[in-house]
Amino acid sequence: MTILYALYQRPFLLAVIFSIIFLWTMIWKGIALWYAAKYRQKGWFVVLLFLQTSGVMEIIYLFFFRGRRKPAEEERKSSKTVTIKTINSKDFVSKRKKSLTEAKS
Repeated sequence: MTILYALYQRPFLLAVIFSIIFLWTMIWKGIALWYAAKYRQKGWFVVLLFLQTSGVMEIIYLFFFRGRRKPAEEERKSSKTVTIKTINSKDFVSKRKKSLTEAKS
């Protein structure tokens, strides 16, 4: 009880304590939201955005749940990969002649 009274008597100290708690929370929240967006985890993003837990939920997410999927950048890069099959010109000509002779008969 005396601690609360001491904080009430010193508003500057109270403001400093709240500022430290606010910065602590915002740092963890920013990092967690960035990773949730990077890994396309919409559920975690919404929970972390709206739930105020003074950094506890953000720390749990970062240490236990963030690396479950590939980042969205890697998924996009891997989906754009196109394999091109090279065709030997002799094989192409022989297949073309074969299809033409089959079409004539």
